[in-house]
Amino acid sequence: MPTICEEKDPAGQEYALDYDPPPFDLECPPPPPGEAQEGDIITSISWHQGWNAVSTPVLLPGNNSPIYSDIFPDAIPGAAYGFLHEQSDYGFYYPALELEPGRGYWVRMSQAGSRTFTTPQYDEIATVTIPMTSRGLAGGWNLIGGISSVVNLSQVEDPDGIIVSDSLFGFDGNYQYAYQIIMGKGYWLRANADGEITLGTV
Repeated sequence: MPTICEEKDPAGQEYALDYDPPPFDLECPPPPPGEAQEGDIITSISWHQGWNAVSTPVLLPGNNSPIYSDIFPDAIPGAAYGFLHEQSDYGFYYPALELEPGRGYWVRMSQAGSRTFTTPQYDEIATVTIPMTSRGLAGGWNLIGGISSVVNLSQVEDPDGIIVSDSLFGFDGNYQYAYQIIMGKGYWLRANADGEITLGTV
C-alpha cells in the first residue's frame, strides 16, 4: 500500500499519514542503572541534517521528560512530532514538546551534530540514566525509542509475543532493518496485537 501524503509540517513540507507498510517513500519525509557519579559519561548521541528518528537517552532529575530542544540543540523549532496508533486505524502525527522515554519521535535538525551527556550536569542540564522502560504497543506500526544503553532486539521482554519478526526499522537518511535499539534513536516496530514490552532490566 503506498504512503499517503496529504498534510504539511510547519516548514511547508508534506508528510505521510499512512504507514502500512512503514514509510520507505522519502518523497514524503516524516514530520510529521540509576544515577551516574559526578563527571561520568552517561551516553553519547549523534544526528544528521534533516529529519531524524530520535528518542531521549536521558531524563531530568525526578524522572521528568526533557523538552526536545534540550536534548537536540540543532532541532528546528516546531519541527518535532510523535506518532500515535492507538486512536486511529492508520495512526497520526501530533506536535511534540517533551520526549517520553520509550517513545520515538521525528525531529528535523538544521545541521548534523553530536552530544555527550554527563552527570550531574552537562550544558546546565542535570540528567539521569534510563536503565529500563516499559512501552505499550498497539497492533500495527509503532514509533518506539530506547534507553541509556544499547538493547538488542532479542533482549526486549515481550511476554505476549506481540513483536512481528524482522519488523524493526531505523532511519539514517534511509530506512534500514535493525537488530539493536540504540540510545537517542527512534525506530518503527510492528506488533500483531496490543500489549506491552520492556527494554532493559532492573
